[in-house]
Amino acid sequence: SILSRGGGSGGRSGGRPLSFRPYAGISAGYFTGLTSSENLNETDNFGWLANFGAMANSTGKRDFASLDFRGSYTSMGESSSYGGYNQYLSASYGRQVSSRSTIFLSQAASYNNYLSGNRFTRFSDIPTAQLPDPTSNLFDSKVLSLSSAAGMTYQKSARLSFSMSGSAFFYRYQDPGLVDTDGYGAAGSMSYVLSRRQSVGASYSFNTYSYKNSFGDAYVHNVMGTLG
Repeated sequence: SILSRGGGSGGRSGGRPLSFRPYAGISAGYFTGLTSSENLNETDNFGWLANFGAMANSTGKRDFASLDFRGSYTSMGESSSYGGYNQYLSASYGRQVSSRSTIFLSQAASYNNYLSGNRFTRFSDIPTAQLPDPTSNLFDSKVLSLSSAAGMTYQKSARLSFSMSGSAFFYRYQDPGLVDTDGYGAAGSMSYVLSRRQSVGASYSFNTYSYKNSFGDAYVHNVMGTLG
């Protein structure tokens, strides 16, 4: 339910709210194409990964709140460049302010010792702001990220709804050769219910990245269509 869109939202099971759910797991694999700011040549290695975390969820008559902590530890055998701890914490709150409108807030913070093989993507049918992913970087590096987002969903009819959100974020790297990043973004989407089992939608998002010390800017446009 965490990784697949349409499979339910995190912190819920069969439509019933769950107040608290811890989890843990372990896996092993072979990693290829590893790079770091100290080693630009790609390397391959065996390694193992341990995941752990907890989700808390609360749903009331007019509001909902969620708290999500995720952690992981990776070991790459004799190589110490690509292992270590990762931590991620996010909090979301939403409230129905009228019969048709819902507002929501999201905050997230993460500290990554490594980036290889790590993604904290979360899909949910509960309207929440999508926060940028700090792990989509070229080099393996320690990085601190903070993100804030807010938005609104408007239910025009029983079948048609619109959503919009804005976000601000920054990344701070510990390696002196990498450039810190500030940015902001905006997104909008619509969803239309075709039947009891089918829905279609479309979304557009824009993000801009400003690199410190006059290293330039980057602009990202994303358009997506959905079928559920």
